[in-house]
Amino acid sequence: MASRSRTRSRPHGERRSGDFRGAGPAYVVRRPGGRGPMEAAAARVGGSPATPADRSAGRRARTDRPPRGGQVPVTRRPDIRPPAPGKRRLPTDSRNGDRHSRRVRPHAGPRSGRCRLHHRGPRRDRLRNEDRGRGGPCAGPGGMRRAGNGAVTAARGRLTGLLPPSGPARIFSYAVLIDSLGTGLYVVLAPLYLTSRIGLSAGDVGVGLGIAGLVGLLSAVPVGKLADRRGSRKTLLLMYGVQAVSAGAVPFVASLAAFTVIACVGALAAQGARSAQGALIAEIGGEQRVRYRSQLTALSNAAVAIGSALAGLVINADSRAAFVMALLVNALSFAAAAGVQLLTAPGTPERRAAAGGRGIENTARPVLRDFPYIALTMVHGVLSVSLQVISLGLPLWIYRTGAGPAWLASVILTLNTVVIVLFQVRVSRSASSLSTAGRLLRHAGLLFLLGCSLPALTSRGRFDAALLLAAALVVTVGELLATAGGFEVSMTLAPEGCQGQYQGFFNLGYGASKALGPVLVTFLCIDHGPAGWAVLGVALCSPALAAPALVRRAERARVTPRRESSDPPCGRARS
Repeated sequence: MASRSRTRSRPHGERRSGDFRGAGPAYVVRRPGGRGPMEAAAARVGGSPATPADRSAGRRARTDRPPRGGQVPVTRRPDIRPPAPGKRRLPTDSRNGDRHSRRVRPHAGPRSGRCRLHHRGPRRDRLRNEDRGRGGPCAGPGGMRRAGNGAVTAARGRLTGLLPPSGPARIFSYAVLIDSLGTGLYVVLAPLYLTSRIGLSAGDVGVGLGIAGLVGLLSAVPVGKLADRRGSRKTLLLMYGVQAVSAGAVPFVASLAAFTVIACVGALAAQGARSAQGALIAEIGGEQRVRYRSQLTALSNAAVAIGSALAGLVINADSRAAFVMALLVNALSFAAAAGVQLLTAPGTPERRAAAGGRGIENTARPVLRDFPYIALTMVHGVLSVSLQVISLGLPLWIYRTGAGPAWLASVILTLNTVVIVLFQVRVSRSASSLSTAGRLLRHAGLLFLLGCSLPALTSRGRFDAALLLAAALVVTVGELLATAGGFEVSMTLAPEGCQGQYQGFFNLGYGASKALGPVLVTFLCIDHGPAGWAVLGVALCSPALAAPALVRRAERARVTPRRESSDPPCGRARS
């Protein structure tokens, strides 16, 4: 009696003896005497087994002489069934313990519909999350999705996609989240605390904040140069420290002069922190710095909204102790953000992102002599006035004219925040080049013109609320385009090693719009009615039409041979 041979393990991709044409990987099955199924069957009918050449060609083993009843082909074992045509067997996944399989095209390529769980490399986790979100083959055991959880899982996957990749980028995003959470508390509670608890008038608070906003612009470029010379991370930690001290002193002010001084110090540190953050984003983000900055913007807006909601709980408490504790939490948020920054490896060298990564060789020249960049900064600053249309113009128009219910102002602000959080990163992907960024800025201006024209059509009619919501949505989409185009222009046109001062100067446009925008919007839209809305739309659209030409001029100015020099760029000290 022939001895039974042991069944050996089969490496992935090996075929069993006498396998059929088109079969996928299968296990090697040994027969008594060490023969395969086809050899054993051929021996039973008295023939010779098929040769390896025959088996590789997919031919069956044939007999030397036909038995009684005619020639009978050799059959396979009935318990070994081949997979269906066009269906492959995939290895078992050790994470959920089931075998995944999908019908695919024969000889399919990478887009064959293969089970996404078995992709290797950095795409695996993202693809697995996508499959789980839409009920793909890797959604769970047996490739089935749990009923009722599809929408929740999809939303969770989209929100998870807002987070940058792990490492320094993820750590810096945590610091931005903490900082923005405290900012949401401060912007809501500080004016109320100063007017209701300290006794300052609303006009005094407005004057102090206005002066602080203008003074803060003075620190943008100098702090940016400091970031280029000494390092953006160290500069940012310094600015966080100054902000923590100034914010911690706000609950203890007793006069307008003291509040104005503290607000000016805080504004100087805040504007300097934006300059250092811009340089640090360029260093951490590398070639993906525009996408990274868009992710941080979306996360920052979400955190500010959460902080504003928490401020409502403090207002509901209606006690001085609650106000003081909340304002001190804002001060602690800067210290916590600085502590998170310290978690990054101190020995890791700071990467200087090459701004010429898309084929542009930049010359290191001071930003104050870069006239195309100055013009684009002014264009983006004008477009940034649209933020005041959402936060100030439309709510005041609703209260002043009665064009809609009072709660519509809250709906508009919520709509703006949600759209920016969900779609800012996606829209920023379209800003893949400088020419595209110029077109985005132009399209944003046209959308602002349309958005500012819609409130002028309201006249206490049936469709006024719909018109105002449409205006808010159009202006929000324009804001998405303007932000994406501004990120691409500000970072790509900045020379290597000069990101600090260039980002600081570009932020001057946003700072000026934040300081002067409320006055402009109130004067035109509220005091002059529909005609003022039309004038504001034209004022926002006109500079944006020149953005593509300005971007082309700036790009031509930088496509020049790099000048070799022993001097460090932008006055940075030699290492």
